Amino acid sequence: MDQGLRREKRKLHTVKKNRDIKVTLLNKFLFEGDSSCLQILLNLYNIEDSIENVLPSYISMKKLKEDIVRCLNPDQGRDLVAQNISSLIHDEITRLELYIYLEGYKKGYHGKKWADQLEILSFNYVSVEDIYKTCQLDSTLQECQGVMGLKEKVFLSLEEDSYLRNFLKDVVLAYSNRVLKPKIFHVNKYLDRQLMIDCTSKDIQFIEAHLPLKFKDIAYLYRRLLKFLIKDCLRVYQKAYWDGINDQVLNRYQ
Repeated sequence: MDQGLRREKRKLHTVKKNRDIKVTLLNKFLFEGDSSCLQILLNLYNIEDSIENVLPSYISMKKLKEDIVRCLNPDQGRDLVAQNISSLIHDEITRLELYIYLEGYKKGYHGKKWADQLEILSFNYVSVEDIYKTCQLDSTLQECQGVMGLKEKVFLSLEEDSYLRNFLKDVVLAYSNRVLKPKIFHVNKYLDRQLMIDCTSKDIQFIEAHLPLKFKDIAYLYRRLLKFLIKDCLRVYQKAYWDGINDQVLNRYQ
């Protein structure tokens, strides 16, 4: 066999092996909550992709709780139920967000088209010396209209990317079906018993909130959660993609 062909085969085998390792580590982190796998995965990204500044932006649990409250009736003690549910799935959603952030950051870090445009625009506002000194380009240029206009274009292009939308939807559905759905549909086991004041009575009376939740209420809540996560994952991906673009420009001058 030709020596060059052997080298190509070895190279392809190495690439496939590394990809398989990453998939295994990612699955153990996402579905089993193994944080050590995440650290190994980040180390691999640092070595292979020069990604050294991963700063995930976690979900706003306040917004999630507000969304859950809107799903429930007032007589279900919805504030406490929302608190219980958001606490129940907080860690799982954080893991999902971190995965989406890594995917977005990698794509942005290697997105030459947008990075070139950002680099050109940046010199309208800062000098090469300023770029050398700064640690985060985005924080330096966040008030610059031209740069913020480019950021809006980047975000809009991601929103209109049908492949990305389908990818995020597939990830959310697969992850939710395996990890979140079992918890949500058994949520009654985790809800705290609570008493409420009966405002319709002349005398002060305490009544128990209408728990457990009915199946139809849980199913509706789960559907709302999926919509929330798909929208939120796009937000996380956009933030990560922009961070990646900024770091690519910075690293050209470090």
